Amino acid sequence: HLLNTTNAAEQCKTNVERFALLGGAHKRKAIILLRQNKVWQKEVDASIRFYKKGEGVSFDLSFNPYTTINRLQLEGILHTNQENQANLESQIILAEKAQAAARQNFTRSLDFFDGVMAADAMIAIYLLNERYVAEQAADKSVKDFLVEYYYDSVKDIHYSNKEFNSVTKQLSYLAMFLKNQAKAEPEHAVRLKKKAEVLSAIASALQQL
Repeated sequence: HLLNTTNAAEQCKTNVERFALLGGAHKRKAIILLRQNKVWQKEVDASIRFYKKGEGVSFDLSFNPYTTINRLQLEGILHTNQENQANLESQIILAEKAQAAARQNFTRSLDFFDGVMAADAMIAIYLLNERYVAEQAADKSVKDFLVEYYYDSVKDIHYSNKEFNSVTKQLSYLAMFLKNQAKAEPEHAVRLKKKAEVLSAIASALQQL
């Protein structure tokens, strides 16, 4: 599958498409390895690198919210050390910029995936810094806040079950990564498991909508 994706990537018209495909391919390979109880983190690292290459310059028109949001979600899972506060803050700012870009794209396209990307960006922010999202949730639980975020992002547009299922599937994959990473990082296990529980609960709640 990775070879097929590599061939497809070579035929893409833009580097953004090419690197997005390669980033997705390595993420899928990581999921396969995880299910086989094999080391998967290197594939996620490769996915992060390809997604980053596909971002473009973050302050010009080539900026791509899709690759940025995917990268930051994976960064939040794999790179849990939050000692570098300046880097963490810059990542959150970038996630918010990606969110704004996705919303702008949505006003032009009215496409389901452009719409849902705003909520995906909030998931990235949650994975990077759960306290930041908890503050925004105020008196709501983080789960309820994020479920509403997804609902509000797509409530006014038509979408298929297949499209919506792809969103819940990705949330489930991220939860799988978090749960498994907790075993590799006992010092962060409580936080990682909690995030996995929240993402799994969001996926389950969205399936009921």
